[in-house]
Amino acid sequence: MQGGGSLTISFSASQLQNDIGVPVQLDFHDCAGDCAASGASLASAVFLPGDATPSLEWINHGLDRTVFVEIGFAPGVSSCGALDMTIDLGYGALFTTDCMPAPHTWVSCPCGNDTVPALGGGCANSTGNSGRLAATGSASVATDDFRPQISGLAAGVPGIVLRCGFDPLDQAHPLYDGVPCVGSQTELVARFVTGASGTWPSATPLAGLLGVVPGEVDRLQVWYRDRGGPCGTGANTTNSIRIDWR
Repeated sequence: MQGGGSLTISFSASQLQNDIGVPVQLDFHDCAGDCAASGASLASAVFLPGDATPSLEWINHGLDRTVFVEIGFAPGVSSCGALDMTIDLGYGALFTTDCMPAPHTWVSCPCGNDTVPALGGGCANSTGNSGRLAATGSASVATDDFRPQISGLAAGVPGIVLRCGFDPLDQAHPLYDGVPCVGSQTELVARFVTGASGTWPSATPLAGLLGVVPGEVDRLQVWYRDRGGPCGTGANTTNSIRIDWR
């Protein structure tokens, strides 16, 4: 499954009510076999016979990965029956994650503060994690529901979301505690301050704000204050994401 892609599985509500008649459990895992007992689920839900819209969605905010789907009856329920389901892998990836520490770019973090590549974020910050830029919604211009999501920062941190339109890997260079890839030809998209959990979910969709058209390509990256960071410069960057508008 591509980074930025979405996985949605839905069931027929009437079939769940009439044909099965018992709770059904759905789990998404990143390991093979029965992983539910180990607590390794990426997402999990139990659907009851009376549920009107039984579906579960998970968005891959990291790198490309294999996802296993496990479906069964909820713990303690013994029953048999057939269950039709619909699997939606989204209309292509919502975004592509890039501009992460080496080996994913040819540039390492400034003071050895590389992070685990599978996290899909930037260089390590004062929290010991990496700032991560992802998104929710879709890359549809007509729908206009693409919203940036920032996580992995400390609480009360100010920052800015930047936009550029060229290949970030050609521009990657160490700066502050991070590796910015957006170069000098940038446009300010938004200013933010993280909440108590070190996150910031944008309430404003971007397609209409930026005036994009289908077929256009954008790249976003976040610069943020990070006092007490590992390199002592007082600032850092997240990964960048590429959006192929459709």
